[in-house]
Amino acid sequence: MSTSIEDFFAERDEFVPGSKQKRRQPDAAPTRAKRPDQSSWDSVSYMKKVNGKEVEFFTIGALAKALGKAEGSIRSWQTKGYMPNTPYRLPAKVVNGKTIAGRRLFTRSMIESAVATFAARDLLDSPRVEWKNHRDLPIEILEAWKKIQENLSA
Repeated sequence: MSTSIEDFFAERDEFVPGSKQKRRQPDAAPTRAKRPDQSSWDSVSYMKKVNGKEVEFFTIGALAKALGKAEGSIRSWQTKGYMPNTPYRLPAKVVNGKTIAGRRLFTRSMIESAVATFAARDLLDSPRVEWKNHRDLPIEILEAWKKIQENLSA
């Protein structure tokens, strides 16, 4: 019984070397994560009281989804001072002796103002934000958020 070299290697190429797992077919394209749907950023919200008023809050994921960015980017921007910190946050928790900061919370109007500011500069869903070209962007967002916070406090 003779087998050709092609048949011999074809049988071997069916499995991952040293494993019983079959190889992925070469024509199967790798799946990539889809861009978040901007229309669904407000699908999950939290109702909290601020000065006796019920206010709808969203997490940093909602802000990231609305801006078409990654959550890590928003956190990094806040650390570097490119994006203002939110004045609202859940209380910190202590887990296994470590203090974990509470979630950042944003109101609907805060997210909408940030989206409007980014849209005015054509930065929504852009692959990168060149902050040196938009030095006044954090100030503009901060001023809008302060007005929103004042309206909630009144």
